Amino acid sequence: MSFVYQSKNTLASEEDVEKLSELGYKQELYRGMNVLMTFSTSFTAVAAGSVYYWSAVMGSRFVGYVDGWFNLMGNSAADAFFASSFATFINAILFIAGTDQLTNNQQVALSTGVLAYWSLYNLLRVDIQGYINYLGAFWQFGSTAAVILTMYISCERSISQTTLGEMFTETYNGTSIESFGYVVLIGTLSAFYSFTGYGNYV
Repeated sequence: MSFVYQSKNTLASEEDVEKLSELGYKQELYRGMNVLMTFSTSFTAVAAGSVYYWSAVMGSRFVGYVDGWFNLMGNSAADAFFASSFATFINAILFIAGTDQLTNNQQVALSTGVLAYWSLYNLLRVDIQGYINYLGAFWQFGSTAAVILTMYISCERSISQTTLGEMFTETYNGTSIESFGYVVLIGTLSAFYSFTGYGNYV
């Protein structure tokens, strides 16, 4: 396969350029993100094409094709789960506040609205997404600091009076499930949200 330099910093495949041209597209990479935007992007769930691209390079086009479809189905299922979890989370807040909870139809409508928002977000230019990512990054930093500060203020005794043994061995189990291991695994689910950029989806 022959290659041509499309610009000073971009190496493009001549075959790919011609194919894109046939489809009515121009091969270009819009570089509109600054350093802070790039940093903020690390707090989002970014699905790039490298997974199925390298599957095709190291295996075959068929392997890349299958990998791409598995990636699409996996992301679709994960997005639906996150949207549903967000509606459930809002419902839990309403329950704790003692107000009327959302009906099943309202939860479905809220989840659908969140999915629609994500779809529109992904249609935006990369620099505009970068500005929105600012909010997500500051939201995660701020909410983490708020939780730590709230725990410190509301604890019954000073943290300095708590031993390391108590900190890492004493637990509170309000689930009525006797299996400690199962409760630990269920409890880690909330932490997984941050690994997948859940805070920035909201």
